[in-house]
Amino acid sequence: MIAKCGFSQKPILVTDSFNHIPLSTQLVFLEDKSKLKGINDVLRLHYTQVEQKVPNFGFNNSSYWFKGMVVNPTSQWKAPVIEVANPNLDVVNLYVFSKKTGRHKKLM
Repeated sequence: MIAKCGFSQKPILVTDSFNHIPLSTQLVFLEDKSKLKGINDVLRLHYTQVEQKVPNFGFNNSSYWFKGMVVNPTSQWKAPVIEVANPNLDVVNLYVFSKKTGRHKKLM
């Protein structure tokens, strides 16, 4: 998953009262059938809006990239918890993209 600014998605606001929000409808996705694309390859490609509350792409060999915008307008750091409730996934990587620096960082 990529948390990235700079596209027309509605941002996920992490305010003082933020507790929990399902991310799926706030994300866009990209299917990589080749499973060869890296973070630098997918940053500028076309993504599709997630339409389902729980995305279901069936069983296939594709890699999926998800992108969303997270904004914390407060001065207080919020430690994010992202739950991926799918035991069939082999690997989940999380990248954060900084609008200020234009760089990305792999968090997990």
